[in-house]
Amino acid sequence: MNSTDSDAEERFDRYIEILRKVPTLVVDDRFEISNGGIAVTGVLLSGTIRTGDRLGVYRQSQLIGEATVIGIELNRKLVSEAFPTESIGLLLRQPSNANAGDTLRRIGDQ
Repeated sequence: MNSTDSDAEERFDRYIEILRKVPTLVVDDRFEISNGGIAVTGVLLSGTIRTGDRLGVYRQSQLIGEATVIGIELNRKLVSEAFPTESIGLLLRQPSNANAGDTLRRIGDQ
């Protein structure tokens, strides 16, 4: 194995570690939806988020609410999951007080 293969393997291993981390999205913007839900946008920093996930809403490290992901939009298309570094929109049921600057993390993950 040459150094190029070793570098590629190290980068791949780092990417896998990012995928395994707790899904974290910092909210950039929030929109009210007429059906009573909310949509939030942001960049997924780590982990994966899937439709059906229960998310905790954190403000300054304090849990302030919970919501369920009922839709994920990526590049104007609905998808069933999102991965780190993707800029996404989430449609949430049981809306909480999620606002710009808040952090969403999957419930049950540390």
